[in-house]
Amino acid sequence: YEHVQAGLRRYSSFEGLLKDIFPRQTSADKVNHAQVESRIPTVIKKRPELINRPEFTLKIIQVYETSEVRHGFMLLGLSITGKTTILSTLTE
Repeated sequence: YEHVQAGLRRYSSFEGLLKDIFPRQTSADKVNHAQVESRIPTVIKKRPELINRPEFTLKIIQVYETSEVRHGFMLLGLSITGKTTILSTLTE
């Protein structure tokens, strides 16, 4: 527990430092995150082969967050594990 608290304090200090250095820059855009998350069930309903499961939504959000902070990324995994489905659902 103390380790987690220390990590949170370091994160808060780092976030404050970034705000001091880049005062005009806004923090991570939670609105876009909420928009993506709220749109996922609608996209899934249009595709009868998909089931709206929390794990699936979580992976889509993780890919979205990665795409927001990286110039490029790769989805790696075994065959038939949902890589293409997650990416196509996100792009819709």
